[in-house]
Amino acid sequence: MRIRHTIHSIIVGAGLLLLAAPAFALSLLPFSAGKSYPTPNSTCFVNFMGNFGVENSCSTPQYWFIPLAVNQGSHTATLGVYSGGGLSCYLVSVYQSGTAYQSAHWTAPSGYQTGSLSVSSPASGSVYLECSMNPGEMILTVNYNE
Repeated sequence: MRIRHTIHSIIVGAGLLLLAAPAFALSLLPFSAGKSYPTPNSTCFVNFMGNFGVENSCSTPQYWFIPLAVNQGSHTATLGVYSGGGLSCYLVSVYQSGTAYQSAHWTAPSGYQTGSLSVSSPASGSVYLECSMNPGEMILTVNYNE
């Protein structure tokens, strides 16, 4: 009876340790971590503040795409942006096949703004951030947990 209680305690304790393990927080430099999407159009994006952020320098809206390295589970991306009122981002998780699993959307109001998006990633899946940027709009920071 005592052995069964000890084994049960070990299993419960190990489970609590796993639940209490912190997720790793990561910061990205938006310009170097991403690319234009769906077609490469690097002439429309400029490196803002010395490889710190990315700005749409074209006269039309453009998309910026950043793949995020993640593990299975819940993920939150927090963005720092400058918006003219039209910067819109999606955080999308996909199955290994590429089929969408979950998505979250945020449209930034005008000015310097911070917003957060959260999704869960399936086993062997991945997560990416995609933002539609009007001319002059910028993604300044991207922080997320894996």
